[in-house]
Amino acid sequence: MNLTVRHLEYLISRYDCVIVPGLGAVLARNVSAEESADCGRWTPPCRNYSFNGSLTETDGLLAGSVARALGISHERATELLADELVGMRRQLDHEGSLSLGRVGRLYRESDEGVLFEPAEKDLLTPFATWYRPFELRPVAVATAEVSDDESLRKVAKLTPFGRFMRIAAAIIVLVAVGLAVSTPVSVEDAQYASLTLPAVTSPKKATVPAVARPAEVNSEVVAATETVAPKLELSNRIEIPVAEKSVKAKAVKPASSIRLNDFDEYCLVVASLVSEEAAGQFILDESRRNPGLAMGILEQKGRYRVYAATGKTQAQALSAASNPKISRYKGVWVTRRPHSGI
Repeated sequence: MNLTVRHLEYLISRYDCVIVPGLGAVLARNVSAEESADCGRWTPPCRNYSFNGSLTETDGLLAGSVARALGISHERATELLADELVGMRRQLDHEGSLSLGRVGRLYRESDEGVLFEPAEKDLLTPFATWYRPFELRPVAVATAEVSDDESLRKVAKLTPFGRFMRIAAAIIVLVAVGLAVSTPVSVEDAQYASLTLPAVTSPKKATVPAVARPAEVNSEVVAATETVAPKLELSNRIEIPVAEKSVKAKAVKPASSIRLNDFDEYCLVVASLVSEEAAGQFILDESRRNPGLAMGILEQKGRYRVYAATGKTQAQALSAASNPKISRYKGVWVTRRPHSGI
């Protein structure tokens, strides 16, 4: 197969018109699937080809395809096509026919006329060869007349085993319902409702110790007891005794005393702030969250230290860190007052 026919097959599968310079134009048209009116035969979609010998002026499509495939210039591709077209026209004149590959065949009808015969099958369109024509034939619906008596006999027909299973299932259901209804329910231990109100003795009030001040942390907590009614009278027949129970408050372990003396040299710092206002706000907030803990403010090196305990020695001040009211602050540390020389 020569170069011209090979590129003609490629281009006509993508374009609707490809001009072969000096010979004519091959035209393509898409045809949808259609049904024959006489026999009910459906033909698949395809692409039909035709030929127009009047369009002989080149449009550059064939030469451009050859140039891209061979990597040459457009002028060189035009020269190669011109040489092949001379041989193709000579073959058409002498032999009377010229093959255009899978597109079809040209026949010399007269000195000037050319007849085009397209290929029987479309072998260029993608997936076109997969489709096959098919026929749709009407299906005759067969009907059978059945008498009413015969249909009733078929419906009512039941095997002996089926009848036995139905009877057995009905008996099982009846026995289960009878057992459920006839089984007595014991109500000897039931609690009957009564219109009379239960007699309930008033409980004794629990004794709660007063809140101790910081200096009175070591005071003992008074135990509180709560007495519940000894019994409830639910009815005239049944009396349900209720055991007397008492609740005793657990003794709170007294916390170690916190020393806070303005004349002590060492202070236990719980916070360090940049201004006196911020330190005062911190003490105000902590008085709500941690009531009963006294605090003071110490200005030192441009910072305002908030301390919660003091001591004559560093160890004495640091010992207050184990107190529950101070242990909630993380990272406490001991510092000396400014008048001590630092």
